[in-house]
Amino acid sequence: MKMNITSEEIAWVAGILEGEGCFDYQQSNPEKRWPQVRVEMTDKDIILRVQEITGGNVRFVKRYKPHHQDTWLLHIRTAKLVQPLLESIYPFMGQRRQSKIKAMIDNVKMSRRYKTVKKEDVIVIREMYKNGNYTMKELATVFETTRSNINNIVHNRSWLSI
Repeated sequence: MKMNITSEEIAWVAGILEGEGCFDYQQSNPEKRWPQVRVEMTDKDIILRVQEITGGNVRFVKRYKPHHQDTWLLHIRTAKLVQPLLESIYPFMGQRRQSKIKAMIDNVKMSRRYKTVKKEDVIVIREMYKNGNYTMKELATVFETTRSNINNIVHNRSWLSI
């Protein structure tokens, strides 16, 4: 989000998102859900103004059915952009959207509870798993990371240099 956003800009963005926005998750695997905010419309100038205020990426969407129009889609995906946006528009949103936004903010905070695995941990993780004393789920709990991350480590799909 841009710096020094006025309350009028926040209220304007909230109005656009209340009417045209989509608050959901981009899911790459079952353990890691990334919150995202999307808005799609035919008015390029409106999409670009929302992007100027909130950040995110805009792309052109070509429609192939004759009765549809081409649109512009704004995706806001990174937690760095999504969380401040959600927190700033929350007071302006209706009850249904507020409920969804609160759940998404909680999800962003939960996703930050994982620690980064260190090089020395990788060796220990592989050894513990190889000995058969720990499941991937148990290792994920011990090392405060995701099961998917542990899976990639023990099957040498990440940290290949070790």
